[in-house]
Amino acid sequence: LALPSSVGVFLVQGTSAEPLALHGQYVLVDKNRDPEDGDLVVVKTREGEGYFKRFFRIKEGIELATINPNTAPHPGIRIRFDDLAYMGTAIGVIFENAGLPELSFDDDPGDEFGAN
Repeated sequence: LALPSSVGVFLVQGTSAEPLALHGQYVLVDKNRDPEDGDLVVVKTREGEGYFKRFFRIKEGIELATINPNTAPHPGIRIRFDDLAYMGTAIGVIFENAGLPELSFDDDPGDEFGAN
């Protein structure tokens, strides 16, 4: 399966994306697709924090909300536009990686990414 250069494959780690994506599954992300409020995104901050969350635009940047309805409610994660290193809109979930190269937020493709 060939993917466009704008599409990345990220490994989900943890339970915060349930029930949409489970630990060990993969999220397809398009960095060229602008997210709209409520879309699912993968984000990396300049400090190196990575997230797979629901996106909302706010005046000073973005707010990320948990996907898992079974987690305790908490305020969204707010990130200023200047603090974003990467953002891509989720376009699909695959159950297992069938030879697609995994991407990370490091400079070296192939490392795993743990979405909080």
